[in-house]
Amino acid sequence: MYAALDALRTARAELIAATPNKGGHRARAIPLVNQAIDETNAGIRYAQ
Repeated sequence: MYAALDALRTARAELIAATPNKGGHRARAIPLVNQAIDETNAGIRYAQ
């Protein structure tokens, strides 16, 4: 889970750094990655 969390954070940083205007896909992906980060954190908390 921790490796997944690191990968998601890296993906979010890459999306934020990417040039805008990818047909709206970049803008839609950022909140989805944020949601995945939240879910991963919830899984980590649950496992503790």
